[in-house]
Amino acid sequence: MEKPIKDLRDLEKYNPTFSKAQQNRAEEVFDTLYRTPQNANVDLLKPKEFAIATGEEEQFKGRPNKFGNYNQEFDKIMVRDQDYVNKMVGPERAPFFTQERNLAHENVHRIQEQRRKDFEVPRVRSEYNYFKEMDTTGKQTGLKADIREFKETLKKENIPLFRENSTDFFLQKPEEFPALYTQLFPERVINPKSSLDRKINRMWFQ
Repeated sequence: MEKPIKDLRDLEKYNPTFSKAQQNRAEEVFDTLYRTPQNANVDLLKPKEFAIATGEEEQFKGRPNKFGNYNQEFDKIMVRDQDYVNKMVGPERAPFFTQERNLAHENVHRIQEQRRKDFEVPRVRSEYNYFKEMDTTGKQTGLKADIREFKETLKKENIPLFRENSTDFFLQKPEEFPALYTQLFPERVINPKSSLDRKINRMWFQ
């Protein structure tokens, strides 16, 4: 699906009738459209190079529910083969654990690690919570709000809840939030519908 063409007339300074809220949203939407390639599709979310696990790899031993891995030391992504994943997740979850989606998930972790090496904090302030182990206050207010919106989207899209969707899981591992979001909603990352979609989109396209 191609994105609609936008121009600077969507910004408040070129459209004085906009309220402040409309201005903020217009700037965010325009920023996303400016960053994202015009003909982007979900294939852009997959790494160009990866390996398929044979079952003997150390990172998967004793972890039957681990379907992918990003090795920071060697900058390598590896995922389980699809037959193995299908046996473990069952038919209800299977559509969300395809090889392509698992690869996109691990590719988020690669992007996160590259961001850490390139600069102390992300260039977009709203991404900051996802690159900290824990908020210094212990509250992670921004992340909690995003998790609430995430769960509302799950209900609207009729996507089943599972352990990795829980608030506690994300508060303990905030880096998993954008990875799982990308895995479940790759189309929304490419063509954002909400502020949360656009926040995840900005992690992919600088």
